[in-house]
Amino acid sequence: MKSYPMMLQVKNKQVVIVGGGFIALRKVKRLLESKALITIVAPQLDSELYRLYEAKEIHWNKKKFEPTDISDAFLIFAATNDRHVNEAVEYAAGPDQLVNVVDYKHGGNFHVPASITRGKLTISIATNGASPTLARKIKNELAEQYNEEHVKYLQFLDDIRTYVHKKMKLNRNEKNAILSEVTKPKYIDLEEQEMFYQELSKIS
Repeated sequence: MKSYPMMLQVKNKQVVIVGGGFIALRKVKRLLESKALITIVAPQLDSELYRLYEAKEIHWNKKKFEPTDISDAFLIFAATNDRHVNEAVEYAAGPDQLVNVVDYKHGGNFHVPASITRGKLTISIATNGASPTLARKIKNELAEQYNEEHVKYLQFLDDIRTYVHKKMKLNRNEKNAILSEVTKPKYIDLEEQEMFYQELSKIS
């Protein structure tokens, strides 16, 4: 079955991760960046997860999994090294909950793609479970191509878009022409960006 790609806002959403090891830690790091409210259900925690718990960045239910642990969750990760526990998490999830089973590509109803982030830019790569290794390989290749220069460049594009739409008395075609112009590779250069700002100020 073909998946539907999407970006999901999880700020202040309840996220439950069943499992307290390295895989759970990887999930937690990205989820904290997205401001999710995270609860770990596990008898023990990875040392770094325990540090996050002590810092009150995550909650910890020190116990074995029970179905009631995920009853209020928006997003659920079955991230233990025990297939039976992961299956129990999947079966306990309701029809309107999002659940990811880390050790079984056909489990759950969503998968997390490999991705890189450069400021406002996010590039995700998925193989529909066929080869996570290939997804990671492509991710590493793209990480070299899209470096830290793109953080400032994308902010420049965002600023120009805001400026054009809110402050410039131009028709739609003129606005589109400007927005197309700044996607040319030369505008990654900071000097080119500054020159463009100066030219833009003359026609606004």
